[in-house]
Amino acid sequence: MLTPDDYANPYVLSRLADCATPDNPNSPGAAFLLEVADAYTRAAEERPDTHPDDLPAEIAAEAVYSLLSNFTHSVHLAGTDLCAYRDADEVAEDCGPEVLHEYPNAQGIVTVALCHGLYVIAERLVQALQTETEGN
Repeated sequence: MLTPDDYANPYVLSRLADCATPDNPNSPGAAFLLEVADAYTRAAEERPDTHPDDLPAEIAAEAVYSLLSNFTHSVHLAGTDLCAYRDADEVAEDCGPEVLHEYPNAQGIVTVALCHGLYVIAERLVQALQTETEGN
């Protein structure tokens, strides 16, 4: 069972997302995880009509696009911090031409792969938070 403090703890969030732990509580990866958790907690109020099955994908996409809007460097910092490249084979397989179009602001295949890896991390985090919430 998660406590309110757990939602603000990037190390707990990284465990839930099944990714590497951030370098420190203020690192780019920690900020990304906290942003995803915050978006999840706000979702009940801001997205009452969103089907629960659609929520992980929506929040994950918004979190990655938010990073991209702050330039490619932000994606590389957060992606490296959380080892978003960890499942490189899976990410490389998923990064075909159709995925390249999903991240129009990304420059190059490495950035696209990191975007996709961060998307997967965010989606897993939201799914884990949903599971925790349903269990309470």
